[in-house]
Amino acid sequence: MRKTIAAMHTTAAWSADVAAGLNRLIDPDGELARRMREVIAPSLNRLLSSQLQVHAFQETMADYWRSWSEQVRLIPFDFWGRAFPPNLRGLDDLSIDALQALAADAITIYYAPRPAIAARLLRAESTAQRRQILGRDLERIATDCNTALDDLTAPELAETVSFTRKAIAAIHDGHCESAQALLCSALDGALWTVYGREGRVVYTSHNPNVTTVADLEEWDLRTFMVMAPIWHSYEHFDPASTSGLIPRTFARHATAHRVSRRQFNRRNTAQVLLLVTAFCAYVDAGAHQSAR
Repeated sequence: MRKTIAAMHTTAAWSADVAAGLNRLIDPDGELARRMREVIAPSLNRLLSSQLQVHAFQETMADYWRSWSEQVRLIPFDFWGRAFPPNLRGLDDLSIDALQALAADAITIYYAPRPAIAARLLRAESTAQRRQILGRDLERIATDCNTALDDLTAPELAETVSFTRKAIAAIHDGHCESAQALLCSALDGALWTVYGREGRVVYTSHNPNVTTVADLEEWDLRTFMVMAPIWHSYEHFDPASTSGLIPRTFARHATAHRVSRRQFNRRNTAQVLLLVTAFCAYVDAGAHQSAR
């Protein structure tokens, strides 16, 4: 993740990251690689050697993009799904800085919510602004998460998905506190189901001997987008704390061990719903296996 952060602060660097993914995806001895060498490379050579005349430049670029578009058609469709979830493709505000800010607030936008809400969360300049968006758009976020769950087929997630839908129904019925409690249990249960005791600790423990903030930056981008916000939501909380120390932002331990208006609210309900939905989508795509 550190290398990704250093390389992806500009639009050009984002393109380079995708190109690297293509290089890993494409068999250098395969048919697609051969076509790219035969068709795209000559176009690039013509581009680099052309005179700096507007008309010639335009013709060369058109030739290059025609060649490239033909090759893109040969790339397996699910490659783009592995690069970014559908709700984030094409968003101009997508950047590592914005994703880091969201993760630090224990917010994920992986697979849900809809692009318009995701873009507002990416553009938000503070925790307060991000939380305002979550609270205002709770019902729309619930609808988006319910739609996202339709695409998931992993059998180990069946129970988690079922209970998440019940929580979504509770949200639409105006019972966000009940939904938050159920989603908190669903999230923790899903982590136990998928990772077991030892694996779960990596993504939940704040013991510096297990996982630190610096460790999060070593995760691949997709794992960071899903698991870093989950890790932040498991911040340490002492159940014996006075009510004034109960966090207002979503915290799994505070939700599980203390009933308080400070912790149970619309904003936190939206937050944990996004976490559960993102984790389910992440596991369904098989990303958890390659990240372990």
